[in-house]
Amino acid sequence: MRVRCSQGLEVGSYLGAFYRTTFNPTDVNFPAVDCDKSVIVSLRHQEKLSPGAEAYFQAALLYTTTEGQRRIRVHTIAIPISDNMSTIFKAADLDSQIAIIGRRLAATLPGTSLSSARESITNQSVAILAAYRKYCASNSSSAQLILPEALKLLPLYALSLLKGPALKDGVKPDERSIWISHMMSLETCRITPLLYPRLLSLADMLVADELPDELPDGLVLSSEKLAQGGVYLLENGFEAYLYLDKTLDPNLLNDLLNSPNYSFLSFSLSPNYEDILRNPNAIALLPRDNKASHNLQQILAKTRIHRSSFLRLRITRKSDPFEVSFFNQLVEDRSTAGSSYVEYLCQVHRLIQAKVLVWAKDVGSLTPSPVTKTSVGVFHGKSSINKQ
Repeated sequence: MRVRCSQGLEVGSYLGAFYRTTFNPTDVNFPAVDCDKSVIVSLRHQEKLSPGAEAYFQAALLYTTTEGQRRIRVHTIAIPISDNMSTIFKAADLDSQIAIIGRRLAATLPGTSLSSARESITNQSVAILAAYRKYCASNSSSAQLILPEALKLLPLYALSLLKGPALKDGVKPDERSIWISHMMSLETCRITPLLYPRLLSLADMLVADELPDELPDGLVLSSEKLAQGGVYLLENGFEAYLYLDKTLDPNLLNDLLNSPNYSFLSFSLSPNYEDILRNPNAIALLPRDNKASHNLQQILAKTRIHRSSFLRLRITRKSDPFEVSFFNQLVEDRSTAGSSYVEYLCQVHRLIQAKVLVWAKDVGSLTPSPVTKTSVGVFHGKSSINKQ
């Protein structure tokens, strides 16, 4: 594959899972390509571009079909050029920004310390948001955290990266390697749910006479959203957790798992028939002839179709081995992996204030003011997070 661009621009580098030869550095080679893969291409300015004009980009892919035919597929796009920073920030794509930050992390992580990698994630986010503050919101009070509308969830995804398997202490090498492999190849729309999974409350849906055509928006990833007696599905596009609260209605529990009470549940909960054969006391999530079980199977089917993935399902309950994995993915809570979302927003705000203060002293055109107490609003953005 080769990417070309119009005059005034040039391809700087490629980032992804591919192979490049030394004698032909302009092309990247893949053993196979499917719809779930992506490549990030960074561009460099060679000369000043004219605002109002258009820049052109073309990606040409030479490939062989399964029938042995050689073909070429060409995609061309024209993008308007602007020198207005407000326009640029309005057109920013959050998924792409997160994919770039995450892939840079995955590419450099094998030779970088975890502490340096964590610092780099926060610094990249702060640099983007501080630039917005400098060029688009310089007249706003420094006590307020001002974020661009298109990138208001950037700190949340940055926090998800910091708490993920890539940068968390005590993670097994295999888990970290799998994360790096996903991050280096996945398309952008599958990276965001990998970082910020979708959490669904199922208690009401399981007893409903009819399910909606589309699944509802996900909940904020915080333990504060978990109600007593609830049933929750947490999925990230690759695996799913069905969490059963210990005060769950025994009748509903019996309908789902054919278990008379919560304490009867075995630690060897498993959806696999092989596990059932090895352990006759294991309880599996099998289709049963009742409304709750039927609704749950429909919800799982809709989720798997939406993700185009089977989603390995783990049933988890209070004090079993999978409970820790479930709560570790509630990234907005304070945990051993890092601060809460509100605390991280305050940290980002202080770093932005410090960066703007340095700029003000350098140019001498602004009156430096001391870093003030942070006042932030928490952005969850259901429209951006939960409709992935």
